[in-house]
Amino acid sequence: MDYQDRVLEEVEMKTTWKCCRCLPDSLQNVPIFSALIKYNQLHESIFGKFPYGLPPKPKDWSKIDMTATEFLKKNGLEILEPVFLYTQQVQGYGLLDQIPAFYLLWWHHPDVINGTVRGFLGSGEYLVSVLKNGYQSLWKKMVERHSTEVNYITGAKVTGVKRTPTVEVKYMHAGVEKTLEADIFISAIDLRRFRNLITDLDPEEEQLFGRLTSSSLTTTLYKGKTTEHEHTVEWWFSRMGNPVSPPGSTGKPVAQFYGHRNSRMVARPSMPSNGVELRVAYQYMDRPIESGDASKLLTTLENLTTAGEEKVDVLLQKPWDYFSRFDAQGLREGLLWKILDLQGQRNTGFIGSSVCFEHSFVALSLPRSAQCPCL
Repeated sequence: MDYQDRVLEEVEMKTTWKCCRCLPDSLQNVPIFSALIKYNQLHESIFGKFPYGLPPKPKDWSKIDMTATEFLKKNGLEILEPVFLYTQQVQGYGLLDQIPAFYLLWWHHPDVINGTVRGFLGSGEYLVSVLKNGYQSLWKKMVERHSTEVNYITGAKVTGVKRTPTVEVKYMHAGVEKTLEADIFISAIDLRRFRNLITDLDPEEEQLFGRLTSSSLTTTLYKGKTTEHEHTVEWWFSRMGNPVSPPGSTGKPVAQFYGHRNSRMVARPSMPSNGVELRVAYQYMDRPIESGDASKLLTTLENLTTAGEEKVDVLLQKPWDYFSRFDAQGLREGLLWKILDLQGQRNTGFIGSSVCFEHSFVALSLPRSAQCPCL
């Protein structure tokens, strides 16, 4: 079933009497748009108006001190749950019934909601778009464009960072230890996992960064036979949040695969299939990666019979700690905004997903500023 049809069908079940369900599903766009407008009004009443990015600290936490699902129910916005299931949960940004409502409201700024509405109304705006040559092509173009201005070093392993009185970064490259001197250290790392690399970490920074947690998202590149139901992407929503234990395994259960993307159909939709498809599969866990998870995730993924695939050939697996964040208590304590207050101190600017929630626009715009300023 097409995703939009699924949303309309679920909304119809919530809003329409059985005797009226023979009417066109498209009529459900009216209550959806009405709920989105109500959402925007509620968003503004909590945070006020602010540009796309990190919201200001709310004055009344009681309005959002709950999970995303609880927030929607409390405010009569349950019909938006199937919408946010895709735009929030499927993207790996927390399970709606567990993630703090703040992160739902942060990701879904009114500008994003308004663009969605305009797109559905036929404005011609793209609701979802991808780079036809892959995301890495963006960074390769950046390197190419600025190669005379910026010294790019890849394939290096950083072993230590000292930031005061001047910045020194020690790293291993091609088996040789080297030192890089700089005026400013711009951090795009996972602040919880890699804080030990910063040799002059301040106690306040240690306390803040140690409170971060994360989920994990495992992406796997694999080949499989072309099936009769090939689509650009396919999702099995019910598998998220329902981990399993492969036969004979011990320890914590791991994620089922909940979706995959057909690379040919995304990047080259006019190219005919040769009988074999290159796909990327996704597995989400609402906890960080632990030792032993990778092999169990792979075993779980290789059992794809419910997706109509008899055999898969795994080419590459990447388990990532994903979506760094604070828990509800940390948000109430204002820890996120305390990191904001550290911007520019100790010759350091913070731009990674630990502080800007995967907002590439925000991360790329920060270094242009004169003072490594706000997020």
